[in-house]
Amino acid sequence: MEHLIAWAERAGLSPAADQEGDIVHLSDSTVAISMGTRQGIYAVEVSVAGMPRLVLGAFDNVDDASRLFVMQVGALVRERQRMPRLTAHVLPPGFVIEPTPTALWLSWFTGSAEFPVGERARRRAVEFSRAERASVDEIESSYLEPAGGPLFEVA
Repeated sequence: MEHLIAWAERAGLSPAADQEGDIVHLSDSTVAISMGTRQGIYAVEVSVAGMPRLVLGAFDNVDDASRLFVMQVGALVRERQRMPRLTAHVLPPGFVIEPTPTALWLSWFTGSAEFPVGERARRRAVEFSRAERASVDEIESSYLEPAGGPLFEVA
């Protein structure tokens, strides 16, 4: 967890009061990003300016949730350093997104994840698919690289 906290500090986030089930909860005066267990799954959540938490993605394992957490912090780092947003437009081979009545279901050979319904969440799922096989260090490096390589492209 120390590594995730150190990464979040690059974006100006610091540890904050946890809710029950939180593994890590970091915030500043405008945004909070958390990862925790919710009903047997690992959820990554965000809250902006005191609004209720919104689930960004839900996973079967903590490693995949950590990847999305690192990506969300990375997006904040880039935004605050006025770097262009990173994106991915195409799912890698072996990944499928299926809409359900209540969520977008991303599945691949070794796992699956659930994202909220909507175009923004679909984009986040595609971006996550590019990072699912990467280490946390590789994800961080891509967010610090101005062009986003090797995992992403600049929007």
